[in-house]
Amino acid sequence: MNPDVDRIVSATADLFGVSAAALRGRSRSKSIMEARLAAYYVARHCTRLSYPELGRELGRDHSSVLSGVTRMRECSAGDAFLAKALGILIAEFGGERRENGP
Repeated sequence: MNPDVDRIVSATADLFGVSAAALRGRSRSKSIMEARLAAYYVARHCTRLSYPELGRELGRDHSSVLSGVTRMRECSAGDAFLAKALGILIAEFGGERRENGP
């Protein structure tokens, strides 16, 4: 497992008030799904891992991570809490700029 991804998952779970195990699990409750998608988004911004690599790290298919990053980008555009949470996490983990977006 990638220690950076593990740290991102733990910090995201803490910020959203869910457990890291729940975030990595299969629950589809709204609060856990938001945290999971935020972790995808932050991991994509703050690591150099590809979508397939992130999928392996997070126990998901690469297309789930890609879809989650896209959904979180769209959701955070209209939700101040999500936008602020993503900003906090990206600042904490030193988000890098990607040429083609997240």
